[in-house]
Amino acid sequence: PVDASRWSVVPGNLRASARAAFELGELDPSTRLGRVTMFFNRTSEQQADLQTLLSQLQDRSSMNYHRWLSPEQFADRFGLTQGDVGKIVAWLQQQGLAIAEVSRSRTWVAFSGTAQQVEAALHTDLRRYAVNGETHFMMSREPSVPTAFAGLVLGFQGLNDFRLKPRVRKLQPRFTSYQSGNHFLAPGDVATIYNLTPLYNAGID
Repeated sequence: PVDASRWSVVPGNLRASARAAFELGELDPSTRLGRVTMFFNRTSEQQADLQTLLSQLQDRSSMNYHRWLSPEQFADRFGLTQGDVGKIVAWLQQQGLAIAEVSRSRTWVAFSGTAQQVEAALHTDLRRYAVNGETHFMMSREPSVPTAFAGLVLGFQGLNDFRLKPRVRKLQPRFTSYQSGNHFLAPGDVATIYNLTPLYNAGID
């Protein structure tokens, strides 16, 4: 059951630039946050099972080789239960937030609302900051969720207005088709452009 008096912080959502020296004041409470995504955790057992399956999917000697899962099959094996997702969705709606989408894999839910509604729901503050000559909004403190959800919620996306920027603005591909004259990017080119080498070195493929 959701106890409205018991809350738990969800760490890892604050940006390093959320510092008092950069602050410009509160975000207009009526500002609309069009899509905030709440991501869900997997249990350690689910994570171990998933890692095993990922290896088997690429192992030609495995019975699971290329036996891909549908989103619904993935949800039943690696996502939250329908009941848990239902409780989280119901709680978000009780906070006045509109549900935009529930993933078929039951690994996240997206919602929208005003800054005031989101702040009240997640026990956080949305402030404006000057960062590298631009004005952005972000949280000044980590969000919280009811303790009943503490082990289920991994983190959030959409609680700031930063967008990814390309690391390389002008590409000069070296791979050219002798038939069409078109230029192409090979996997190594993409890895260089988006600086994926640290991920590969960490064992993420």
